[in-house]
Amino acid sequence: MQANSDGTTSQMKLHATLTSPDETAALGKALGVILTSGDVVALEGELGAGKTTIVRSIVEGLGGKANHVSSPTFTIAQEYTAGGRTVVHIDAYRLDPDGDELGPVGYDRLDDGESVVLVEWPGKLAGRVEFSATVTMTHAGETTREITLELPEDWQTRTGMLALEALCEPPRVDTVCPATGERVAADSPTWPFASERARMADLHGWLSEKYTVTRPIEQRDIEQE
Repeated sequence: MQANSDGTTSQMKLHATLTSPDETAALGKALGVILTSGDVVALEGELGAGKTTIVRSIVEGLGGKANHVSSPTFTIAQEYTAGGRTVVHIDAYRLDPDGDELGPVGYDRLDDGESVVLVEWPGKLAGRVEFSATVTMTHAGETTREITLELPEDWQTRTGMLALEALCEPPRVDTVCPATGERVAADSPTWPFASERARMADLHGWLSEKYTVTRPIEQRDIEQE
């Protein structure tokens, strides 16, 4: 991987808003296609965000059987074979950050260079494991998930990367809030609005017909929705 002068690895960030389980599965499968032996992926997200669900689709993308994947909450780790590779799925939720409960599973799996390792609740392994990439999942509705992928820039050359990028949104840039005129950073959780209040004010403008469309709707407008 390409390292910066400070020893860190150059990262790229992709974002997607997924409105159904099928869309989430498609993104997970696309991610699985680009993963290879030696990759250690952190899966961030609150309970019920869909981390185990996306693991199933990642395993499928790697060439395995999605229905073989189950949550390893009580066993801490599960191993699967997918596309000739070993996939290690770790749920670190019950681990003591200062303990060695993962010992029986084998810390050597985390850096053996031969397995694809997927870790839920990666914070419990902070300082012990060097993660190649991070997937962050956030609830945004009953079936909607906001997903952010932080991947090494040198993964751009991997097979399947273009397909993964096609499922994500264009990279965010700093912008101006359409409701308040304030500058909004690209990484703001309310982007492109300055705040949730500004977002709701903008929505109210449309519902109250304060905003109007000043030209006929064209096909390109529909395609951008």
